[in-house]
Formats: sequence, C-alpha cells, structure tokens
Amino acid sequence: MTDEFSVESVYAELLGRAPENKMEPRLAPLFRAMDVLGEPNKAFPIIHVTGTNGKTSTARMIEAGLRAHGLSTGRYTSPHLSKVTERISIDGHPV
Repeated sequence: MTDEFSVESVYAELLGRAPENKMEPRLAPLFRAMDVLGEPNKAFPIIHVTGTNGKTSTARMIEAGLRAHGLSTGRYTSPHLSKVTERISIDGHPV
C-alpha cells in the first residue's frame, strides 16, 4: 500500500478540509435581504420554533394557545407525518 492511500494520509487530508465544512453563521446577509424586501418580517407577528426534537408538537401547542385566546393562526411544519397537506394549516385546519 502506498502512502497516498494510507488511513493516516486520508485522515490528515480530511482534517485539513475541516474549515471548509465548518458552519459560520452570519446575519448580515439576511438583514440586507430583509432591507431590500422592505422588512416583511415586521408586517405581522411570527414565532419561529427551532431545535432538534419536538418542533411540530411545540408549534401545535403554541397554535392551540393562541387560538384559545381568539387569535387567527397559520402554521407551516416540515416534514409531514402522513399527508403533505398537514404541513400547512390555517386556524388549526390543514390546507
């Protein structure tokens, strides 16, 4: 086996590439895009639910609470569980 195909050389190559795979989130491009679009994010209240687990459950509980207080809601979740129409709902009803 030549050195160019050894485990060590492949591992060293991968370690050398790590920075190109490292995520460096920046908000400046997003803020510029919102400015260009006229800041549509400020047109109405929005709740973003993020994380690894429980997003759909959390979004549904928030939606139920808001609806219980007489507010109209729209919800988008992804992926769907059984039907694609359950991704979008208005006032708790799938579209």
